[in-house]
Amino acid sequence: MPIFKGQPQSVIYNPTIGYLTDANGTPLTHEAYDYADFATIDTSYKRYILINDLHSANSASGASGGSRWLVNPLASTPEEKIVLDSGPLWFDTYAAYTSAITASDHPGLRVHIGNVGSGIPVLVNKYSSTLSAYRLVPENKTCNLFDMSFGTKASPTLSISAGVTSGEFDFGDKLIPGGLVKSVDTFQIRGAFVRRASAATTATSFLVTLNTTNAVNTDYVFAYSTFSSGLNPFHVNFDFEFRASGATTFTTIESGFTGEHAASATGHFADRNTAVNFANDMYLNAFCGSKDTAHIVDLLYLSLDWRASL
Repeated sequence: MPIFKGQPQSVIYNPTIGYLTDANGTPLTHEAYDYADFATIDTSYKRYILINDLHSANSASGASGGSRWLVNPLASTPEEKIVLDSGPLWFDTYAAYTSAITASDHPGLRVHIGNVGSGIPVLVNKYSSTLSAYRLVPENKTCNLFDMSFGTKASPTLSISAGVTSGEFDFGDKLIPGGLVKSVDTFQIRGAFVRRASAATTATSFLVTLNTTNAVNTDYVFAYSTFSSGLNPFHVNFDFEFRASGATTFTTIESGFTGEHAASATGHFADRNTAVNFANDMYLNAFCGSKDTAHIVDLLYLSLDWRASL
C-alpha cells in the first residue's frame, strides 16, 4: 500500500518499537503528501493522512504544521473520498487560496483567509446554483470585513483638522480581494461622522467610497451634505444595506439620504459604476469632501459586513 512517496519500498512492522518502518528501519509514523500529489492518493482504504503544504494553523511566524485529511473509500463521490479533518486551512490572501486550490475538487472545504475580515471568519467552499460554480461564503452566511472605531465623541482619534477645506480619513488600505464578492451579494454598512468647532454655514460633505482606484471619486456608498446648516456640532450616522447588483455595479442609497425613507417620486437609489469591478481589488475609503476651514470633522466608526448568496 502507498505509505509514502517514492514507491515501491518495503514496509516492515517492528514489534520492538510498535511502528511500521521502511527498509532502513526508519519509523513510518504518518502518511504524508504534498498537495500536488493529491490526485494520486489511493482512496481504496480508510486512514488519516497529512498534507504537508496546506496548513490548518497560523502563527506569528507564518502558517505551518500541515493539515490532517480523512481518506474514506465509502464516500459517494471522488471529491468526498478525501476531506479535511483538521481545522480550517489558512491562506494569507484570497489570491493565494485561488491559486492553490481547485474549488470543484473540495466541496465543503473550510478556510481562513488573512485579507478577508483579518482572517477571523470561517469561509466555506460551496456550490452556487445562481453562478453554476463553487465559491467561498461565510460559514454563517454573513461576516464582518471591517470594524473600525476611532475614539469617542468626547475624544475622537481620527479627524480632518481646521485650516483645510477637505481631506481623507487615513485608516490604511481596507481591501476587498478581487473575485471574492459576486454580483448576487449584499453589504451592510454602518458609520458616524461629527462636524464641530464652528457654526459656519459652509456646506460640509461626508463621503464613503468603494472602488478599484483607492481614491475619492463618484462611487459613493454614502454621501451626505449639511448644506447651509450652522448646527454645531452636526452629527450624521448611517446604517443601511447596499448590493453588488452587477459585476461592475453596486446599488446604494442616493446622495443626501442616511437610511430609511418613504416611497417617493424622488430617486432614493443610485447605481455606482465609475471604477467598480468586483473581479478586481476594491477599496473602502472615507472622506470629507468639503468644509469650512474653521470646522473639524471626525469619523467615529465605520463597519462593513458582507453577506454572500448562493
